[in-house]
Amino acid sequence: MNKSEIIQHHQTFMNFARSLDGLSESQWRAPISHEKWTVAEVIGHLIPWDEFVLHKRIPYFLTGETLPAAPNPNVMNELGARDARMEEKDVTISRFLSTRRQLLEEIEQVEEHYWEQEITIGNTTIKLLDYFADLARHDEHHAAQIKALL
Repeated sequence: MNKSEIIQHHQTFMNFARSLDGLSESQWRAPISHEKWTVAEVIGHLIPWDEFVLHKRIPYFLTGETLPAAPNPNVMNELGARDARMEEKDVTISRFLSTRRQLLEEIEQVEEHYWEQEITIGNTTIKLLDYFADLARHDEHHAAQIKALL
């Protein structure tokens, strides 16, 4: 993937999320498979991660400062999923789109020379481009799960 493909991915995924507004309440609250999250929880869990990347990754990628520690993924996932369980579908989708739009705007502003820059997260060194490509693959994994349900 390159920068333009990352940007295209986010635009496409936002369109996909918008399309979920057409789901019935039972589809929105249906598990994606046996003993798995519901569609609502899948979308909801993306919000705190987008906020984390927006506020605790991108600014540090561009300054070369030491990255803040990542939060506990189980806690972060559960917070997003819990919020989505308690709110209306349109609220979750709207919150997701708002946060993802902000993230996309920041990604668009990342200058070309940063994309091949290596960053270190914990004990892992990765190119910035590969970091964002991994996040896109995570989105695509969840989109495929949701599409398989529908």
